[in-house]
Amino acid sequence: NNSMNKKVFIFIMSMLMSFVSVCAQQKSDLQQRAEQEAAKGMSISARALWIQAYRDYVGKGQLAQGVECALKATPVYYRENLYNEAFDLLRGVDAHIAVSKQSSAVKASLRYAVSKERMSMYMRMRKSERVKEYIEQMEKWANESGDDDIKNDFLYHKAIYYYTFGKTTEGNEVVKEMTVKMTAAKDYKKVDEVFKTLIASGRRSGNANMVAQAYDNYIAWKDSASAKILAEQN
Repeated sequence: NNSMNKKVFIFIMSMLMSFVSVCAQQKSDLQQRAEQEAAKGMSISARALWIQAYRDYVGKGQLAQGVECALKATPVYYRENLYNEAFDLLRGVDAHIAVSKQSSAVKASLRYAVSKERMSMYMRMRKSERVKEYIEQMEKWANESGDDDIKNDFLYHKAIYYYTFGKTTEGNEVVKEMTVKMTAAKDYKKVDEVFKTLIASGRRSGNANMVAQAYDNYIAWKDSASAKILAEQN
């Protein structure tokens, strides 16, 4: 009986912990409302709700969710040329990360995301030196995070930086580094997505050079990957 009771107790506790974990991952009402407003194109009300959700999450100690919401609000500011407000919001996020008791790897991943948002703003402002500064910061945080997805995301944005400011050779080298890494891991679908995203990003920004280079590299990679897959099958 004691053995059976112990097993039942362990089962109940494991189910309870799973339930708590699921609840922790659920989006708050404020975040859901922000997403709904954004989906309707109501960017101003969405921004206000994103910021409320950010503050609510941080108040509850849910820093990652809070940072996510703050980073959704930030581009709504700078798309309207409200750069001071955007930078103020990010400085607040930095302060919360600094005092957080999260692990150094988690902090690095959050700082990477904040640096990427600042980099995006300076890209919009066409300030290449400031973009370069944040690209360097992003590389530091990506490495400290120890997260391969973040490292790959960094390479993608580094390539965009080079292409945007006319550094085609350097951009091609970064794309090659990224594709070699992912191909070696046989993550062919991810490479395909990266190239399509690069091409789409170039088209949205009107960067014909980026589109052309990404397309040429995409075709070359597809040929190479196809040959590699055939060789592995034989």
